[in-house]
Amino acid sequence: MAKRRTVHACTECGAQQPRWLGRCPDCGAWESLVEEPLGGPAPGAELLAGSASSASGAKPVALAEIEAERVPRLDTGQPELDRVLGGGLVPLSAMMTTRLGRASGFSSSS
Repeated sequence: MAKRRTVHACTECGAQQPRWLGRCPDCGAWESLVEEPLGGPAPGAELLAGSASSASGAKPVALAEIEAERVPRLDTGQPELDRVLGGGLVPLSAMMTTRLGRASGFSSSS
C-alpha cells in the first residue's frame, strides 16, 4: 500500500511545512503545526494499486506472446559467447568484458 502524503499546517497562520516543526517559521507560534493529508494520492500510488492498467486499457501479456525485434548481430568467433549474447554482438551496443580472458583472481586486492 502506498504511503499517504501529508503536510503540516499551522493552526495560527495556515502556513504549510513538509515536516513537523516545534515552532512555525512564518508566524512564530509554538506547537501549532498539525498533520493534514495532502491533496491526492502519492505519485505512483495508482501503479502500486493496480488501477493504472485498468485506467489505460492495457492488459497483461505473456512473455511468449511478445515478438522481439530481429537485430543483425556480429559474430565474435567464440560460439559460447555468441550463444550467451543471443547470437552475437549487437552493433552500436556496449558489453561488460571485465572477466573475459583473465585468470581467476587476477588483479584482486585481497
